[in-house]
Amino acid sequence: MAKSRKDTVIFERRFIPKGSIIIQEGDEGNSAYLVQSGSVRVFTEQNGKKIILSDLEIGSIFGEMSLLFDSPRTASVEASQDCNLIVISRKNLHEKLERSDVTIKAIVYMLIDRIIGNNKKFTENKESTIEELEDSTKLIYSNVLEALPAGDRPDFQASVLPALEKFIECLDEFK
Repeated sequence: MAKSRKDTVIFERRFIPKGSIIIQEGDEGNSAYLVQSGSVRVFTEQNGKKIILSDLEIGSIFGEMSLLFDSPRTASVEASQDCNLIVISRKNLHEKLERSDVTIKAIVYMLIDRIIGNNKKFTENKESTIEELEDSTKLIYSNVLEALPAGDRPDFQASVLPALEKFIECLDEFK
């Protein structure tokens, strides 16, 4: 059955020249970006020092937490090469989710609730440690992996595990 044109969500595309700041830490945001070409660098600044969190290439998504939360950006993102990005707004995500299979919707909302719960637990507990953040991150990864159909797990592991390991390496700098 063909979908009608009104059921199709059109995503905005943006060209970003090398060196441009795409996301500024602390700013409000309501969109995420998919790297269609080029690459970007995710970083934060601590005590005047730029700390690289990740280098993302084609197929990577960044800024996704703003699709889930109404909170300031937690890192900055700069184009490390000229790049083309697909903009995913909160509205686009919710429109797509509403048309998704009920099981997929349930899994996504369950994961969102877990992320929100873990974030609140970590941010409200001023005594939290980097180790607890690392444990929470690993738990979220495991929960997502378990929730996926068995056939999708190898692709998920191949794409997410390297980023997770890099994130944990970055956390080690603060231990």
